[in-house]
Amino acid sequence: MANNKPIWFTSGSATLQKRRFRDYSTDALTSKMWILPDGRVAASSVWHYHWLLSNRAVAKEFGMPIDGLPEEEEPIRLAALRAGFVRLNYVHRSGTLTIEANRLRLGTAIMRAILGVVTENLRDIYVLNFNMLSVPKRGRSWLYKSESVALFTHPLAERRLLIPFVGKKARRRR
Repeated sequence: MANNKPIWFTSGSATLQKRRFRDYSTDALTSKMWILPDGRVAASSVWHYHWLLSNRAVAKEFGMPIDGLPEEEEPIRLAALRAGFVRLNYVHRSGTLTIEANRLRLGTAIMRAILGVVTENLRDIYVLNFNMLSVPKRGRSWLYKSESVALFTHPLAERRLLIPFVGKKARRRR
């Protein structure tokens, strides 16, 4: 992924060919994306769980047992996080991006994809919330750590270094 450009997932139903949150809306207020466990990014024209239901083959490719789940948001969301998917939700009105990831499945490809998506949208993200969950294969899931950064208060050139859980590691590699 040269120059922090994410690899975009370009097939499947309910998948948009958009890379900037401001270029589309999932509903009247938000834009949504998934980062797949292999680091590819999928912009969604529908709610997160509907995208997975519409792309069952993708979910199964990464070991998500989508056929055995109730077709509801919460069980599908947790199963996706457990399988290594990362959920992104951008609110247009406030410029807030919320990232939700499983700390047990946060590998290099995922971190690069997060960095790439945020970098491509830096001018539009005023506040970045990153919720790091612990979603084990068995047992209860919990919020491990949550960080929020008001990116708009920092110079544009510094913002990518401030991405919680990702920017700090990027800063150390320099």
